[in-house]
Amino acid sequence: IRRLESQFQPHFLFNTLENIKYMIKLEPESATHMVLALSKLLRYSIHGRDRLVRFAEDLAVTHGFVDIQHCRFGARFVYEERGLERAGACLVPRLILQPILENAIKYGEAADGTIHVVVTARRVAQPTGDALVLDVCDDGAGIGAEELGRLRTMLALEEDPATHTGLYNVHRRLQLLFGVACGVTLERRATGGTCVTMTLPWQTEGKEQKTESEGTADDADRDRGR
Repeated sequence: IRRLESQFQPHFLFNTLENIKYMIKLEPESATHMVLALSKLLRYSIHGRDRLVRFAEDLAVTHGFVDIQHCRFGARFVYEERGLERAGACLVPRLILQPILENAIKYGEAADGTIHVVVTARRVAQPTGDALVLDVCDDGAGIGAEELGRLRTMLALEEDPATHTGLYNVHRRLQLLFGVACGVTLERRATGGTCVTMTLPWQTEGKEQKTESEGTADDADRDRGR
């Protein structure tokens, strides 16, 4: 889990820095805004101590990522949220949305060059307890049947891929934290585009997640007890 948490999409960082380089000359104010949003996102991803955070907190940081995309793509990028405020108190893994949003932006461009992404939160009753279901859907050209089958196989076999690492990262973290009933699924939309769905428990309170240092101290105590 620690290894998965430490990953950060290098192409996102590279692309953002490239855009900042050009915008410094063309739009200095926008470049400054991108730098501030990027630094906030990096601090959150690197220095966070809690494995699970309130969804509202994670979403607030994700909005910084969305702001960067607005600066990069301008009016071509349209982002919508539906029902997310209802899930604000739920506990989720840190940066659960950002990698999936990044994939939607990268692969969800429509034929006219626009990128339209909608994020929806739902509370779904299940036999084992209510689940938080997050959908990230785009209006792009859609994923091909062969590629869809390959991605589903990758997730089912728990392969560590060279590509689509963000998708794999979120799926494996959800399964390691909450069990195999949770994770990521993909669908081709009948109206066009792709929808990525994340399923995890609807959990608003629980045992605090240990930091790495706390876990090490506990292990040492157990060793002394032996």
